[in-house]
Amino acid sequence: MNADKTSPDPLITDLFAPRPGHWGLRGDPMLWDELAERFAYLPLPASAEDLRALLEEGYVRLTGQALELDDQVRIDRYGTAGMSGGLVSPKFWRTEAIPLLLKRYAACAANPANSSSRSAT
Repeated sequence: MNADKTSPDPLITDLFAPRPGHWGLRGDPMLWDELAERFAYLPLPASAEDLRALLEEGYVRLTGQALELDDQVRIDRYGTAGMSGGLVSPKFWRTEAIPLLLKRYAACAANPANSSSRSAT
């Protein structure tokens, strides 16, 4: 269920495995990993709304840009190789990544004993 297997309660980071099958831009996988690490020791919140707020706050803190903006954001610490190197797609996070994490949260909340069997879609 969780990475360290020491806590019986699911953690937010558990929702990040497995990774999505595709990404918006080259920086998105790095942001995914950074968010998973950020939430490594936080238990799942009480509601999907609370999870959404945490994810959106994490996005803003790590990118320096509001999720609602459409402009791609360059994150220098993610590297700059290739045309989209280091770029993060807010649209991908709004329309795919965060909805995927919320879907996994709902599945975990509906069946806490089986939270490790989330699908990649």
